[in-house]
Amino acid sequence: MILISAFSVILIGLFNNFNNRIIVAICIVGLLPLLCNKKNRFIISLIIFTFILVSYPVEKTFFESGRVIEIRDKYYLLSDGLNKVILYTDEILSLDDKVKVNQEVKSINYYDNFNLSTYKDYCTANNIIGTISKNDLKVIESKFSIRKMIYNKCLKSNNKWILQLLFKNSMEVESDKKFFITQSSLHISFFVGLLKSILSIFFYEKTTNRIAFVIILLLGIFFNFSYGYVRILISLILIYFIEDKRKRLAYEILILSFYKPYYIKTISFLIPIGIKVINCFLKEKKIVLINFYIMIIQLCFYGQVDVISIISFTFFKSFFDFIYLLALIFCFLPIEIKLDKFLIDFLAIIDRIPKIELSGTFNLVLIFFILFFITKYFETVKNKYLLGLILVLLINNNRLLFSPIYTISFLDVGQGDCSLITFPYSNKGLLIDVAGNIYKDIGKDIIIPYLNSLSVKSVDVIISHNDYDHCGALQSLVDNFKVNNIYQEKQEKFTFQDLNVYTLLYDENYQDINDNSIISYFKINQFYFLYLGDVSKDVEHKLVEKYDNLQIDVLKLSHHGSNSASSEKMLATYNIPLAIICAGRNNFYNHPSSEVIERLNQFNISFLSTKKNHAIRFYVLNHLLIYQTSLGQWGFLLK
Repeated sequence: MILISAFSVILIGLFNNFNNRIIVAICIVGLLPLLCNKKNRFIISLIIFTFILVSYPVEKTFFESGRVIEIRDKYYLLSDGLNKVILYTDEILSLDDKVKVNQEVKSINYYDNFNLSTYKDYCTANNIIGTISKNDLKVIESKFSIRKMIYNKCLKSNNKWILQLLFKNSMEVESDKKFFITQSSLHISFFVGLLKSILSIFFYEKTTNRIAFVIILLLGIFFNFSYGYVRILISLILIYFIEDKRKRLAYEILILSFYKPYYIKTISFLIPIGIKVINCFLKEKKIVLINFYIMIIQLCFYGQVDVISIISFTFFKSFFDFIYLLALIFCFLPIEIKLDKFLIDFLAIIDRIPKIELSGTFNLVLIFFILFFITKYFETVKNKYLLGLILVLLINNNRLLFSPIYTISFLDVGQGDCSLITFPYSNKGLLIDVAGNIYKDIGKDIIIPYLNSLSVKSVDVIISHNDYDHCGALQSLVDNFKVNNIYQEKQEKFTFQDLNVYTLLYDENYQDINDNSIISYFKINQFYFLYLGDVSKDVEHKLVEKYDNLQIDVLKLSHHGSNSASSEKMLATYNIPLAIICAGRNNFYNHPSSEVIERLNQFNISFLSTKKNHAIRFYVLNHLLIYQTSLGQWGFLLK
């Protein structure tokens, strides 16, 4: 019963949307008669109902005061005990300082694209309710804090590697291996295992556990009770009350789930708990399934995994476990040990090792097969089920080769344009514009992860014009992904696979960079698409004069919905069912313009915007065009 409850809660917790959690919970309760008797059904249903209540999102829009619990390069994290806020300020604060702000909390600004975790998900999991920007602060400095003393000691000695491991401060490392340090918290588990091994030489098991509990409790106090410490403490407490390992694990899952209901869908929860589940239920060949499990988790979170790094998981884990142990030792000693350069160089060497990469997040069908093969492997430990898992991963890595449809995605890249077209039975893609942002690497952080999530292997790129919000991520894309061809000059048409992209007004040249945008026009099955770049009303009028009978089913509005474009003349001339506006939330220009919205309504043109609807994706099925947004909205056009 308790095991069914635990796994039910995990399944519900894998959905970050509260409404989706309710739907999954109802489905699970409906299936309970097939799994257990009436009494157990009632208890499990009660646990599920309570978890749903605990998961209910309570919004808080005002923050009075809080303690500084983390110091980052560009902001501070304040906590009032229940909720946290991100504080942007020019003032210099220290750990454990109490800060009074008394201010409205601004919503989290984030990018929301299909298949990818968002910054909002991270904030929800960590009870971060929003941001505050303020310089006029009332600060009460902490008089005595061991944590502050340790932090300041490491800061003065410039040991950033210790700050990274123990205080989540930043170290300038560009490596996908960094997640071993900051996210999985397995290094803490290693330390506890090592500590218990040493203590067991001198003490009995119960005494060993008590001493380990006290030491981890103190470390938790020193280092602000990160999730890893809480998980270990709960595990050590449960040892006293429950002997059966499986039941103990089930209670640990339930307690952690109720402690942070939205933390279930994080690497810090899924990797350690998943490894424990495998160790509890499998008697042999555990390491093989653990490697497969970590591979699947990385694919789900990042859309890509390096098989070599997974095979080397034990080595990397041991290395960072040792570094963590050194950090714990030297943070208390009056001795400096500078490993920053060594770690940066070491991780750079690792990143240069040849990789065997798999990509693609999983759809429901593939997830079903994964669960089937893993369950069968648990039961039989037969290699044929591992071969089945390998086959699923290989299919997923090349799944676009099995797809018979076109897709068109308008990515949520903030104030800029970026659209991806994928082709039937092909793992190549076409990007039209690649937005840039001076504060974020859009190419590396958004576009490439999205390409990987779909298992796109290479792309061609059309740049409509050289404004940064249309081409800023191009260099990052070229440096980190396979780019076949880049088209930045006008020509009559571009051909990709079996798709002809025509450049309207290709023989016209203008002095203004926006007016000189490449205007892309193409037909997929029965539907016509027009991308206007950033052209003005004058160019739109020229377009109407030259192509007065143009068919348009989906129009990507010019200049992010600015009033300098989307003229009445153009909208009145063409019968346009649907328009797309690419604009960032809270953008400085307040795009899209209210006048443009009024004109769209005037001509009964439906519209979607990345500002309001976030990422937008079309599936083109001959006479049917289906669209969805990353917020979960759906619709269709029929011809």
